[in-house]
Amino acid sequence: MSYTVEQTKNGKTYVYKIDSYWDKEKKQPRQKRIYLGRKDEVTGEVKTKKKKIPVGSYSIGSLHFLKEICKQSNLFKVIKKVFQEDYEQILHLCFFKIIKKEPYYFYQSWCEESYILKDTFLNPLSVSKLLGEIGQDERNIQNFFYEWIKENKTSGAVMFDITSISSYGTKNEFLERGYNRDKEDLDQINLGLLTKASDQKNIGLPVCYRIYPGSITDVVTLKNITDLVKKYKLNLDCLVMDKGFYSLENIKEMSIKGLKYIVPMSFSTKLSKEVLIDLNKKILSPSSSFVFSESVYSHAKKEILIGNTKCFAHVYLDKKRRASQENRLIKKISELEDKFSKKQYSTANEAKTYLEETLKSRKKYFDILKKNSKFSISRNEKVFEGEILKMGSLILITNSSDMNRDDILSLYRKKDCVEKVFLSFKHDVNEKRSRTHSLINMRGSMFVNFLSLILITWIDHVMKEKKLYKKMSKGELYKILDRLKLYELATDETMLGEISKKQKDIFSAFKISKNVKPSKKIG
Repeated sequence: MSYTVEQTKNGKTYVYKIDSYWDKEKKQPRQKRIYLGRKDEVTGEVKTKKKKIPVGSYSIGSLHFLKEICKQSNLFKVIKKVFQEDYEQILHLCFFKIIKKEPYYFYQSWCEESYILKDTFLNPLSVSKLLGEIGQDERNIQNFFYEWIKENKTSGAVMFDITSISSYGTKNEFLERGYNRDKEDLDQINLGLLTKASDQKNIGLPVCYRIYPGSITDVVTLKNITDLVKKYKLNLDCLVMDKGFYSLENIKEMSIKGLKYIVPMSFSTKLSKEVLIDLNKKILSPSSSFVFSESVYSHAKKEILIGNTKCFAHVYLDKKRRASQENRLIKKISELEDKFSKKQYSTANEAKTYLEETLKSRKKYFDILKKNSKFSISRNEKVFEGEILKMGSLILITNSSDMNRDDILSLYRKKDCVEKVFLSFKHDVNEKRSRTHSLINMRGSMFVNFLSLILITWIDHVMKEKKLYKKMSKGELYKILDRLKLYELATDETMLGEISKKQKDIFSAFKISKNVKPSKKIG
């Protein structure tokens, strides 16, 4: 049996529902009182108070974190200016790639778990359509590069490198066979990336990129780089590249364009051997030694001609590394000599075959000798000396006469920022292989990945600076942040979960406000 009762207190009337029931244990009637609400004195209506019961929970920690990084890096400002209609959907795709590192067909389910506007949810077909629209809109991609470079005031040294991206795609005319840096037997495209040199003031952020057919080599790409520099009006002091870009034509091209450059000389060239021999006595002198980043190097410099182009060869020697490499080589060679001496050979051809099969690349160190019907091997001193000269050595070519030995080595060492960006591209964004089939969709996907790389590079810089890698990886960082939930209540209100100490420490390290606002908008 149920009925209602009213109770007046301080001039206000409260209404309760009374449920009567029989208590089997105590064997007597009992009552259960349930509060219904306050009675309106004018209308007589009972205003029921809704309980704050959670009806749904959403991940908000990582989203809040990445939104703030977008603003700190000025990426939000630039992407909103260029992609006025789709900027939020594009950035959410970036956030998904960074946090989950999964294919886009998981994107919709991630949206449903995250505090994101429902009208921005994209199913796999919608994602593909958006990527196609981005890839087709080459003008906006170029505009983004212009604005991004302008916003970052890119000057000083810029690093350039190229990597290969394998693909199973069949409808992409850029997919070709070429030198695959991941040793995969697949068609590929090549991705060339320009990155700022990092220093005390600048994070080495990616600047712009270009996609090339898979068969294009590093050497051939150089002309395209100089076009990029000119097209985007990059005010750079020096272009730093890897040894794959060293060639007579490239040295000539950069000199004609008036570009300062630093590029390693390949040891396979005749000129490199001449430079090492000419400077060997000088570089072994104690007066040539100096300390750089807590390591001891020796340095010698020489003006040279590459074709008809005048430039400078700076030779750096790490004596400790040379000694270590030389010791390993001598031990290996001694083992091979011992093995050879224990064999019997009836002909010179048999001895040569054994040498080739056993020593492989090291066969160049030996000559076969015959004495009293017996075959033996002797070390080729000239080859040995030439190989030891290269050990621990680095030849950097530049056309700059005003940069000193420390400046040149420092800039070249910073080149690894591009390699780290490529590692992030293939592992942090999980794009070692492209999953798109058409060239248009690949262009769109590459642009989203490029934006993701900007944020990843920013995050990586702060994690190193604040020594967060001693406590967590980037993957663990997002897992910790994803534990921060936002709860939707039956009253249509929202309630933020408790922010943990680890989450507070992350926000502090990145100078992000701990006052997490429950907004589904990015801006």
